[in-house]
Order: sequence, then C-alpha cells, then structure tokens
Amino acid sequence: MMGLPGWDWVIGFPPYSDHWRRLRKMFHQYFQQRAGPKYHEYITQTSQTFVRNLFEAPEEFKSRIQNYSGTVVLHLSYGYNFLQQNGDT
Repeated sequence: MMGLPGWDWVIGFPPYSDHWRRLRKMFHQYFQQRAGPKYHEYITQTSQTFVRNLFEAPEEFKSRIQNYSGTVVLHLSYGYNFLQQNGDT
C-alpha cells in the first residue's frame, strides 16, 4: 500500500514497526484511563461554556456543538487552548 505524504504520524497508517510502536506508546501515555483526571478541569470548563452559550442561543445548536467538540479535540490533541485565545466556545 502506498503511504500518504505527511500522514506517517497518524497511528492507523504506518506499518507495524519501531515507529508505530513509538506512536502507540505516546498515544497510550496520554489517553489511558489514569490520564483522564488531568483533563477533567478543562472538560468541565468548556462544558459549562457550551451549556451557557447554548442556553443563550439554542437555535445555534449545530454550530455550538461543532465548536465545542472541535475545541476539546484541539486542546487534547495539540494543547491549543481555544478558550484563552477567543474568550469562549
């Protein structure tokens, strides 16, 4: 199978190798069950902001849920804190 340029960091794409084992070890380190409490405060804060924004404008549910999920994924995956940059979700 041909590789996708620039996608060798995604755990599902590289063939089984030392590189794949390093990716899996790193993934496991940050996403195992014991790592959950580390993210609790951030998830709580973004969830509260999401609910407050949804209460203020329920007709914007679709964009709010997309924004909320994207905010959480960006923070957990890359450490980007959307709340600090933009003030809300």
